[in-house]
Amino acid sequence: MTEQNRAWYIYAIDDAMHYDDIPLFNRGRQAFASDRIQDNIRYMLNAADLVVVTTEYIKNYYHTKYGVPLSNIIAAPNLLPKWWFGDRYDPDKKVAQFSKFKAKPRIGIVSSLSHYNVDNVRVTKDGKACRLVKDETNKTEVWKDQDGNEVRYEDTEVITDDLDQIVDVIRGTVDDFQWVFFGYAPPKLKDLIDKRKIEYHGGVPILNYPSMIERLQLQVVVAPIKDMEFNRCKSHIKFLECCASGIPLFASNLLPYSGVMRREFLFDDGNELREKLMKLKFSSAGVYRKIIEENWKWFNTPTRDGDFNIKNGWLEDNLNIWVDLFRLKPKAPTCSMKLYWDQKVAQEKERAENAIFIGDNGVEILK
Repeated sequence: MTEQNRAWYIYAIDDAMHYDDIPLFNRGRQAFASDRIQDNIRYMLNAADLVVVTTEYIKNYYHTKYGVPLSNIIAAPNLLPKWWFGDRYDPDKKVAQFSKFKAKPRIGIVSSLSHYNVDNVRVTKDGKACRLVKDETNKTEVWKDQDGNEVRYEDTEVITDDLDQIVDVIRGTVDDFQWVFFGYAPPKLKDLIDKRKIEYHGGVPILNYPSMIERLQLQVVVAPIKDMEFNRCKSHIKFLECCASGIPLFASNLLPYSGVMRREFLFDDGNELREKLMKLKFSSAGVYRKIIEENWKWFNTPTRDGDFNIKNGWLEDNLNIWVDLFRLKPKAPTCSMKLYWDQKVAQEKERAENAIFIGDNGVEILK
C-alpha cells in the first residue's frame, strides 16, 4: 500500500506507561511489567501518524521514554461534555448546603482503588514488589517478590500510597467533618467505616457519576496524590468536574493540579490540609460562594491547554479540536498545524527520492 492511498493512523492514549513509573502497589502495573509489552507500546506509538494525549507533560513523557518525535504527538486536553455535567452548576443550592452542614461539613474523596495499596504490597531492599501469597501447600501464607522468590518480612518495607499523607488528618477530624469516600473504601480506614464514623459509597455506572456527586451533597472534595511520575502524567479533570459542580477542590500541591489551581487550595501535607479545611468550615456563606463563582469563571475563560487554545472547559464548545484531528486525510488534509505539514512534506520528499516512477493511480517503481 502506498503512502498516497493508505489510511492515517491516529492513536489516542494516555494510560500506557513504562512499568518503572507505575507505583508498585497499583494492580495494573503487572500488565505492563514485561519487555514484550513495552516493545509493543513503543512500536504502536512510533508507528502512528499522530499520537493524541491529554497533557503537555505526558506528551514529553512519551517523547523521552519511548522516543516518539514531538512533532507526532498532539496534546488535546480533557474537557467535560455539557450533556453530562452541563446542568450541575447551582451556586444557590451549594451555598444552602454549606449552611445546612456547617457544623460538620461533608468532605468527599472521590477515587478508585488504583490510588490505594489495597493488597498491602511491600518493597524489598532491591526495589521489588512483594505480596503475601499462599505457599505450595495452599495453607500457609508467605511473602514473595514479583519474581516468585520467597522473602522475609523483616527484609521488606512499607509502600505509601496517595492517601497516606492525610490518613492521620482523617482519623483526627472525624468529629469535625463527615468524611465521604466515593468509589472505593481504603483498607487502612476500614475500622472507621465499620463503625460508621466515615461514610462510604461504592462506584456507580459512569453515566450516573455526576448525579451521584450531586446526591452526596459535598461541601468540599479533597484530591491527595503522591509525588511520582504516574500522577504527574495525569490531567486535572477532577478540578474541571468540581468547577462544573460548584464544589471547591483541595488538592496536593503537585502536577496536574498545581498547574491550574490557586495556591490557597493546594496543600503540601496533612497539617496544611487540616488548617485550610478548618478555615473554610468557619468561613461565611459569602466567602464560600465566591470560591464557587471564581472556579466557575476560570472554567469558562479561554486559555491555552496542551497544543490548543480552548474557549472553556466544555467539550461541545471545542469540538473543532477533534474535528480537525479526525478529518485528516492524505489526499485532502484539513489540519492547519505546521508540524503536521512539515512532516507530510518530508514524507513526500523521501518517497520521491526513493522512486523512479510514481503514477497517478498510486503505482510506483522504487529505485
